[in-house]
Amino acid sequence: MNLKCLIAYSTIMSVPDTSARDLARRIVALLHEGGYQAYLVGGCVRDLLLGRDPKDYDVATDARPNEIL
Repeated sequence: MNLKCLIAYSTIMSVPDTSARDLARRIVALLHEGGYQAYLVGGCVRDLLLGRDPKDYDVATDARPNEIL
């Protein structure tokens, strides 16, 4: 089993005309399309499991900053 270390972590909050949830989903999808691992992590996962609306979304990925900026 090949396990990669998740090295990048970012908090996503809403921007004008885009919800934080939609933005987080788009970012995760784009990272997956690029061949990277990407996961929602932190309090947003807890809030979603409890049926709450998260204030922000955290994404962890194995993509290095210079690969995505």
